[in-house]
Amino acid sequence: MSGPTEPDADASTVDGAAPPPSPDPPASDDLDIPDFVPHADRPGVVGALYRHRRVLFAAGLVWFGLVVFGGILLSTVDARVGLHVFGPDVWVAGEPAVLRVTLRDLRYNRFEPLGGARVRFVSNEGVEGEQLTLAGHAGPFVQGAVPTPSTPGKYKLVLEADGEEGPLLAEMTVNVLDRAPPMTLPAGDGKPKHPPRPDRGPFTLDIVPTDQVMPGGGLPTTLTVRATDLEGRPQQLEVALDTKEGKSEVAFPSRITTDRHGLARFTVVPQHPTFWFELSTPTANTARRLKYVPTQFVIDVPQSVVTPGRTLKVEVRSLHQSGEVFVDAWHGDRWVATEAGELERGRAQVGITLPLLGVDPALIWLQAYKTAYLPQQARGGLHLLVTTKSASEANRWLADQLVKADLLPGHARFLRAQADGDPQLARFLLGRIPRPERDPPLLADSGVTARQTVATLRVVWQRRLIVALVLTGL
Repeated sequence: MSGPTEPDADASTVDGAAPPPSPDPPASDDLDIPDFVPHADRPGVVGALYRHRRVLFAAGLVWFGLVVFGGILLSTVDARVGLHVFGPDVWVAGEPAVLRVTLRDLRYNRFEPLGGARVRFVSNEGVEGEQLTLAGHAGPFVQGAVPTPSTPGKYKLVLEADGEEGPLLAEMTVNVLDRAPPMTLPAGDGKPKHPPRPDRGPFTLDIVPTDQVMPGGGLPTTLTVRATDLEGRPQQLEVALDTKEGKSEVAFPSRITTDRHGLARFTVVPQHPTFWFELSTPTANTARRLKYVPTQFVIDVPQSVVTPGRTLKVEVRSLHQSGEVFVDAWHGDRWVATEAGELERGRAQVGITLPLLGVDPALIWLQAYKTAYLPQQARGGLHLLVTTKSASEANRWLADQLVKADLLPGHARFLRAQADGDPQLARFLLGRIPRPERDPPLLADSGVTARQTVATLRVVWQRRLIVALVLTGL
């Protein structure tokens, strides 16, 4: 009996087929496969980047944060302050012009302290004139009169002021004229005045504020009674004055006598908004109604006709009890002098020097106010005549101007013929000239230029930051 036989190791167990031969493993030298090397162990830039990837990642985050913070900060950048320069529209060669400068906080719209200010004129050829200093300080303003270049033409006016954070610059172009433009008075409107009731008698009686405005609030002024015949000839009469309505701190006279010019004045301190006056003579009767103007200042001067170069003492009364007060002198559209004073118990005395001008006589508008932004009616004002003429010649010249402008029909012709040196006549004639509106115009606002410059720079840097963000993402 034979036992089981061992299977042949080479025999196939599937379908009697022999198994395929096993291939020998290829040698490593026969394949083009590089050995694996970690990035951190590689030489060159890649290895360096991987070796310092944590530091680079932190630096990238810091850079990204700085770019974002810079963009946010840039969006908030704006001009902080700007110089406001006020002055006249008309400049005449060799004659003074006033400049007033203030520093304004553009963010909070308020005044900032301002040190000294200096100004110089630069011609079109680039020739710089002498540097001039504005020495007057009043509240937030620096102001003063500067002589205009003696040669007509266009100039660049360069103004440098001292702010708390350093010097500030403003530039503007001015046109210096050879001579002042001719000044003419505005013509009367020619409309007849309608009294509360018809006048009766052979005379015309009238009562008017001497300087055209009767202020309220307890400020003093004067009223002028005028008596003429129907053709305008002045009449020297005793006029009965009866107040039907209105109240004054100062008692009114019951009778008043007009002079040879047909004029008489008395003081009034209104305590009531409306006054009703009845003026009468044995043969004439007139009723007039006056209303006060809510002004805040009144001014008075010792004389209305003054010589050039004289310093005039201006008496200022105000509803404001304290603070600065400005007194300006204007010749037409030209701002020729300014001074500032301090109110004490509603009063101030300000000395203002009337400059030498290229015309004689020169009609000057004098006004007082507290801030440059007060409405015109809130200011006190009156006209002066600056001349080297005699008092009688000055009055004759004034009456002639009123005749030409038809501002005092009839009466002015007779006053011109009989003019003498009476100072009350000068004050009355000057008071018939319409009150002008004289606001110092804004010549330059460096805040506008500063904002435009900042806006341009902001756009440039915003574009640069956008490029930086793109590079950061890459």
